[in-house]
Formats: sequence, C-alpha cells, structure tokens
Amino acid sequence: MTKENMDRKLIDILDINTIDSAENVSKILNVFFLIGVNVLRVMRSRSEDTNLDTTYYTMSASWWGVLAAFFIARTLKEFHAKAMDSSYNELLNNFNNLSNELGLKEPLELYSLYTYMYSNGYLSYNKSFNFGSSPDITSRMGSAVVNGQGVCRHISSLFTDILNNDKNNGIKAATIGVYAYDNDLDTSNSEQVSRSIDGNLFMKPLYKTIGNHAITICEYEGKVYAFDPTNETNLKILDEKKLIFRGYGLDCKYKDTFVNFIGKNTRDMVKILKERNFYIYSEDDLKKAEEFANIVINNEDLIKKFYDDNNDAYKDIAKRYSRYRK
Repeated sequence: MTKENMDRKLIDILDINTIDSAENVSKILNVFFLIGVNVLRVMRSRSEDTNLDTTYYTMSASWWGVLAAFFIARTLKEFHAKAMDSSYNELLNNFNNLSNELGLKEPLELYSLYTYMYSNGYLSYNKSFNFGSSPDITSRMGSAVVNGQGVCRHISSLFTDILNNDKNNGIKAATIGVYAYDNDLDTSNSEQVSRSIDGNLFMKPLYKTIGNHAITICEYEGKVYAFDPTNETNLKILDEKKLIFRGYGLDCKYKDTFVNFIGKNTRDMVKILKERNFYIYSEDDLKKAEEFANIVINNEDLIKKFYDDNNDAYKDIAKRYSRYRK
C-alpha cells in the first residue's frame, strides 16, 4: 500500500471532528484522574489499607493512559495539518493572484477582498460559511473557515495567513488575543457584534484577564494596522497607551496573556505593537476603503471563477474534517 493510500485510509477512519471529540473527552477525564490520584495519595498516607495501594496504582496507570490519548489526538491533528498544507497553501497563493489581478495589494485593500469573500462563502466548502465552534488545528487554524464554520480565532487566522503569504512582500501579520466589549455605539451590526463576545457575567472577570476575542495586527511600510474581520471592521486606535482599539460597535483591549507569546510571529508583532505608532486613518483613506469595496463587488465574476477553480482544494480540506464529506 502506498503512503498516499495509507494517508487516505487514515483520513477515512480518523477525521478531525472525531479526533477533536477524543481530545475533549481526554481533557475532562484528565481532570477527573488528576483529582482522584491526589485524593488517593492523601488517603494512602493516612491509612494502612493495602486495597488503597491497588486502587491508587490502577488509577495512576489509567491517568497515564488518558494523557497518552490526549497527546495522540494532538499528534493526529497535526498529521491532518501537514497533509492539508498543499491545498491550504494553494488557496493562499491563488487568493493573492486574485488580489493582484484586481490591483489590491495593501493591507486595507486585501482586507476588503477577504471580508467580502469569506462572509459570502467564497472561501468555504460548498460556498457556505457559518459562525460557530469548530475544532482547532493549531498550525492551520484558518482551515476551519475553509471547512465552512469557525469563530474569531479561525477567521482572523486565515486573514493573517493571507497577509503573511510570500507574495505579499513587506507585510508582517499576527493573530492577537484581546478583550472585546460593546462600546454602546449606535450601529447596524449589533447582532454580529454580540456573537463575537460572550455575555456570560460569570465568565466576564476571566475574560477581562485572558481575553475573549481575536483580531489581526499587521505592519506595512512602517505603519501598524489593526483589523477585526469577524465583525468586518478595521480598528482605529482609541487609547495608544492602554492599547485599546475602537471598532464598529466594539472596543478591543490588548491583553498580555500567554496566548500572545506562544508563536514567534505573535511575539514579534506584540513588540511592534508596543513600540510603534499606529496608522491613523484619514478621510481620504475611508473614501478609498469604499472604493476598494466597490472594486470587489464589481468583479464578482472573477471571485466566482476563483471559487470554481479552487473547488478541489476546498474538498480536500473539508474531507479531513469529516469522512462523510463527498
């Protein structure tokens, strides 16, 4: 059996959704066994009952098994990530070919094209994208959008990957975690904003500490830009000292959480974020943004052709999420 056939057989048996379910179950069991092992450890120190020893060693062994299952699931996810590299990179390259054909090269221009395409399903399998939870593939987070469903971290990650593509010379980008909250401005996208942030009062103190939203930050020609593609708004700096960005109905405050220091690209962008002045949009910029949007809308025939030409790549990525996809 060839490696390609073996890979395909593995995909058919263990798709990303199945692996993600196993990973989530192992997380819950890991907490259960962690508590159980430590309770038994205390009980053994206070009792001479030999039966406790047997129970303790059995539970400890089970805990190691659960940990192994968790790391196996993570490894299998990365197998899928590497296997989809060809299709994913093909989409990134072709997106940039399209943007060049339309004469859209700068961050604000690419942003106009990206938000229009992803929100209308042109970057998703079966031409359908829905906002909702999806398995996380750490090294290919944006693939969830291609699969057809994702949240802010997936939406921002795909845009970040597009900006970091080699064909966009001079653009550096990263997906950044922030704390987002309704700024009470009278906007027409209140429903869209509310879906981006969790209104759970119990979780609010935690979110204020670790963040609850993901945005894209990029640097181009010495200028720093901030974008919130989930809410389809470019962010303007509201407080440069506290690093608060104002969006369309939503404010985002940068948080120094561990998430923002995991990857080198993110660490580098955080450094830029804190050391550089933000680009302030002029009235001329806002007029140009409208022009970019019109360029995109008026060239929908090219965007439809892009979708048709990349159909095989969509299918390949989507099938890795579910073996029932045809």
